[in-house]
Amino acid sequence: MTFEIAQIIESKRAHRARLAKRPIAEKLRILEELRKRALAIAASRRK
Repeated sequence: MTFEIAQIIESKRAHRARLAKRPIAEKLRILEELRKRALAIAASRRK
């Protein structure tokens, strides 16, 4: 598998730019989803 580091960096930059343009309410919704996932992962590791 070959990775083009420049392509990866550009893709990340573009993704961050798209996220920055989203409304604050949507950013908060995404943050809440990530928090729920983190809690689920932490709970599964405790078992």
